[in-house]
Amino acid sequence: MGGWAENPILEKAEKFEKWFIASEALYEIKYTVLYTFVVAADADQWDIRYSEDAIAVTAPRLAFREPSIDTATIQVRAQGGWLIFNQKEKLEALRKNLSVHARENAGKYIDRPLMDLCRNSLKRFLERWLQRWGDNRDIVTIEFVQ
Repeated sequence: MGGWAENPILEKAEKFEKWFIASEALYEIKYTVLYTFVVAADADQWDIRYSEDAIAVTAPRLAFREPSIDTATIQVRAQGGWLIFNQKEKLEALRKNLSVHARENAGKYIDRPLMDLCRNSLKRFLERWLQRWGDNRDIVTIEFVQ
């Protein structure tokens, strides 16, 4: 894939809980993940239809980049249970799984409200870009390839 045009950013706070059965303690980890949704900027993947006073756009499929975890927001809490053996190692294992968890969840956020957000953001970007070239036509529709 070629270049990318980033379009909009969705910030979602994730909550992750893990039971350690051996120690009967509940660990709760809270953290913030930044999901960035993008469309390819390669011109041959776009379908742009011009009329006298409007433009209709079909953009490439909406995708996401690797989720970014804000490590400053990671909070760990242990609740209940007995003495926890290898506590440091278990916490480190949980932290390492945060990226995997975030990656698995990213795809589920591509839903209708997100598509509408992306569509509006892309429309504003394209209209500003066209206006720089003296083209003041309205963009009437923006769809993403499914």
